[in-house]
Amino acid sequence: MLLNVEKAKEILKQNIEKASEIEEIDIDDAYNRVLAEDVLAKFNNPPYPKSAMDGYAVSSKDSDKLSKKKIIGTNYAGDCNDFDYEENTCVRIMTGAFVPKCYDAIVKQEDCDAFDDYIEIKKTYKPFDYYIKEGEDVKENDLLIPKNTRISSIHLSILASNGYAKVKVYRKLKVALLSTGSELLYPGEEYKPGKIYSSTTFTLKSILKNSGVEVVEQKNCLDHEDSIIREIKNLTPKSDVIITTGGVSVGDKDLMESCMGKIGEVLFHRIAMKPGTPVMASKVDGKIVLSCSGSPFAAFCNFEVLFWDLYNKYYGLNVKQFEKGKVVKGSMKTSRLQRYVRCFVKDSEITIFDKHKNSMLQDLTNCNALLLQKQNESLEEGSIVDYIYLGEI
Repeated sequence: MLLNVEKAKEILKQNIEKASEIEEIDIDDAYNRVLAEDVLAKFNNPPYPKSAMDGYAVSSKDSDKLSKKKIIGTNYAGDCNDFDYEENTCVRIMTGAFVPKCYDAIVKQEDCDAFDDYIEIKKTYKPFDYYIKEGEDVKENDLLIPKNTRISSIHLSILASNGYAKVKVYRKLKVALLSTGSELLYPGEEYKPGKIYSSTTFTLKSILKNSGVEVVEQKNCLDHEDSIIREIKNLTPKSDVIITTGGVSVGDKDLMESCMGKIGEVLFHRIAMKPGTPVMASKVDGKIVLSCSGSPFAAFCNFEVLFWDLYNKYYGLNVKQFEKGKVVKGSMKTSRLQRYVRCFVKDSEITIFDKHKNSMLQDLTNCNALLLQKQNESLEEGSIVDYIYLGEI
């Protein structure tokens, strides 16, 4: 009986250690890295009361008095002039500029008639109109970003606005990529009859790098036990995870299981997923070897379904894998195994493609999600399903 997918995921998570090495880096280099400590606010933000509009700072004490206000000064953004309050006065002020004490509202420029040294206000105003209070965004020592957060573009802005030039992050997860197959050529090598160009690892490498993973090596090797064993032994000291493609099925040259059995421990081989049923996981010298199908789309599915559990466990992340959507076009016949189907999703509406051959890569250019078809269930228009969102691959 085939191992189910969830059990395979649990086995993988049990066999990889959490990140422990920490490094301090510039925020310029922090995008997609994972925080190793809580980030707290160094100060109130904004650090002073400021104007949300170009206009005039006024006091609500005089709001029911004369509409005519004397201009006693000007604050531009960056100025910190704290003009003394006088009855029926105002301060010319620009967006983002410091608001002097006792002035607790802003009248927009377009709501006034301005003269040389005074204004006449055409609309009523109340306390804190267009007035941004000190600490309105965050207070000093507030939690800005919790530990074990993958740093986004917005997080970078938050860090910068609080004066952080450096942050502490976990060391990058190190992954090596190995394609097995005597038929493989590296792009750029002269084509020879009977050969094919290695392609799958280029897809995986780009996804990994975009996720803040360090790809330590990308290689091809021959379908020989000594070649496979030599390459795995060479890669384990450099890597936390080794991802291989090919050699996991039942052919004479499918040697991954025998090779891993000689130098390590096979954790599982063959699981109840389609495509990519022959996927295998092993442990060699304390490192995970995730051996995916040699078929391009099947290998991609193996990677998307299984790798991110290793990634999340390593970094201590808790990222939801699936989203829900409705099939609006296309259908699928009942599948004996849990199946992952290429599709396109927009606004949670799913279009299923007509072609599903595991060797086909071209359709992935139109695909932005993998739909989960549960075991022994058919899919039709109106079906509510789970899917893995891929974005632009």
